[in-house]
Amino acid sequence: LNLFYFLMILTQMFAPIFAGILLSAFPINQILWVDVIGIGITIILLILIKIPQVKEIRLRTKDYKLDSFIIQYFKQFIEGFRTIIMIPSILILFGAIFILEFLSFPFNTCLSYYFSVLHDWSVFEYAIISSISFIGMIIGIIVFVIKKYWNPVILIFFLSMFLIFMGNLVILLAPYRSLDLIGITFFIKGFLLVLINTIFPTLIQSNIPRNRLGRVSAIYFSITSFVPFFASFLFTVLLFFISDIILILLLTTIMGILSMIVLYVFTGIRNIKFENYKVLDNIEYNYNRIN
Repeated sequence: LNLFYFLMILTQMFAPIFAGILLSAFPINQILWVDVIGIGITIILLILIKIPQVKEIRLRTKDYKLDSFIIQYFKQFIEGFRTIIMIPSILILFGAIFILEFLSFPFNTCLSYYFSVLHDWSVFEYAIISSISFIGMIIGIIVFVIKKYWNPVILIFFLSMFLIFMGNLVILLAPYRSLDLIGITFFIKGFLLVLINTIFPTLIQSNIPRNRLGRVSAIYFSITSFVPFFASFLFTVLLFFISDIILILLLTTIMGILSMIVLYVFTGIRNIKFENYKVLDNIEYNYNRIN
């Protein structure tokens, strides 16, 4: 998984630079043909590659009716929510991730506008800065491969999210065309994102009963898929009342900073020792007793 994540980030690191070079040499309508050519190559490879046959397994139709499938889906989804609610620490972690995704969406969406209009960056300059973030991710992956254990893990988790919002604030308040300051901030943010994306699944997998881990993971992926739609809708509504985009970005960033402080200081999660991983048996017992 680390190798796959590393190769994916390595590809994304060079993609903005490659796109910047193409945009400086060709118009956008010609560059889009790269996608068409890529899809064509993929189709050719799929035709040429021989996929081994999979043994057919016939299932009884009565077990997979549409109405029963929908009922079972919602039942499993609700059980996943109940599992999260029964573990207050996991509920707080989910809330922190939701806040990070939700309040970072306007900032990430308006980055190209912010740099091109307010900083007068060229396409190639923006591509270079975007790649610096992925360099930070690669360094983060290497560090995680070397260092296996991170304690205190909760402090590192919330401090990373706090520093990401602080990085957004630094970028918004950065002087005109300050490439060095913004580049360093992007590098640090990329490193911290790897910390968050590694620590959070580890905490979930270590503190959720195994027979309910799939349901909880499905809720996590549903939240991350729903957040962009929900955030873009509210961001559009805010633009009708507050026409200043930078002001909206500042407000959402400050809200993110305050939210991380409140969650860590006032919820008591900092007192939970996740390193022990001894809560599973009690959670399983309480869950079965309720059912």
